[in-house]
Amino acid sequence: MKNSTYITNCAELVDLDSIIDSIPESKGLLTPKSYDLWMERFDKDILSIEKCNGAECHKSVKGWQASNMNIDAISVRCIDARDMVKDTFSEILNIKEVLWAEFSQSEPGKMLPHHCDAIMDDWIEAGAKKYSIFASKAEPGHVFILGEDHYCQPTQGDIIEWHDMCEWHTGMNFGIKSKWLLNVVVTTN
Repeated sequence: MKNSTYITNCAELVDLDSIIDSIPESKGLLTPKSYDLWMERFDKDILSIEKCNGAECHKSVKGWQASNMNIDAISVRCIDARDMVKDTFSEILNIKEVLWAEFSQSEPGKMLPHHCDAIMDDWIEAGAKKYSIFASKAEPGHVFILGEDHYCQPTQGDIIEWHDMCEWHTGMNFGIKSKWLLNVVVTTN
């Protein structure tokens, strides 16, 4: 893989189905309607354009609403998972500090357009690492693309490390069951 490295599979150590089942239906923010609210957290600390591979990360994501894409197709519920990640994945990922952790849930027929995430300057300075954990059982139609790497029907529990936290990525659910992904940014021991 060019943009990511496979780390391990945590399915035997972590009951991801139970974690997902414990998340209340009402918890989390639904994008893109609440995306501007989410972006306010990062308003003053977004990376400079030079640090994001020359891409205007924050503007590209805010631009979804102005695109020609059917806004009804863009729907992901985002749930803060910092405490759960610290408690559950500390040994697996050798975590010192959890800087950001968020579950995303994509319903069948929904997607996120190609985008890059807002990354804090101090995360880069701290030598933070970004991981994606495929939390759903492998299902046809579940797709995650990171740069030139693609994961189709990924195995539940697989963990990948991003080579660049600002890499462009997209996710879609062409299947019939919810797709869950856990993205985390951590410093390690």
